[in-house]
Amino acid sequence: MGFSNLIEDQQGNIWIATNAKGLIMLDQNAGTTTTFTLDSGLPDMTVNSLNEKNGTIYAGTGLGLAVITPIKASPGKSKQTTSWQVKTYGKAQGFTRRP
Repeated sequence: MGFSNLIEDQQGNIWIATNAKGLIMLDQNAGTTTTFTLDSGLPDMTVNSLNEKNGTIYAGTGLGLAVITPIKASPGKSKQTTSWQVKTYGKAQGFTRRP
């Protein structure tokens, strides 16, 4: 598995953009790994670029952009984020496939 980009977010999570295996997030604090794939909402399994701003991850692929936002735990529960919302922007939203 090759990777195309690697970033660390504000929470200390390591995000790995791969060349065919989707997007991998390593939560160093919890010691867990989360893999984002087509089933998770990625538009493509090859992630070409990664950026993070204010806790939101922007993953660029050849078929569009995935915006990955943490879903905060309910008050009184653990502060650890355990789930993510993935929104995809592609051809229907004006993104075109690169040649």
